[in-house]
Amino acid sequence: MNLEIIETRKRVLGVDHPTTLRSVNNLATVYYNQGRYDEAEPLYLETLEIQLRVFGTDHPDTLMTTNNLAALYLEQGRYEDAEPLLQQNLAAFERLVGEEHLNTLGTKQNLADLYHRQANYDRA
Repeated sequence: MNLEIIETRKRVLGVDHPTTLRSVNNLATVYYNQGRYDEAEPLYLETLEIQLRVFGTDHPDTLMTTNNLAALYLEQGRYEDAEPLLQQNLAAFERLVGEEHLNTLGTKQNLADLYHRQANYDRA
């Protein structure tokens, strides 16, 4: 059913439309939550590629997708893939909303979790 909705939105609204992109991101998150990482990753990557082109790096939807992809990589133990995404988001959130905003703090927590998993306790 989700795939049908996405295909309809792509056809009616276009692949670059924010609602279409959120739908693809949401389906990827469903797959992620089900542990279907191999199905989630290409959807996150597809969405992120379009969002970067259409909205740029600092758009809230782009930051959300970047965070979701980083979480997937973190869950898979792909720390070298997750870290630059988290660092990129942290810099954006600090610049856009400040160091004490919930999004900034959440990203710092995700980075601390990554460093803890790597036994890099000085950075955690």
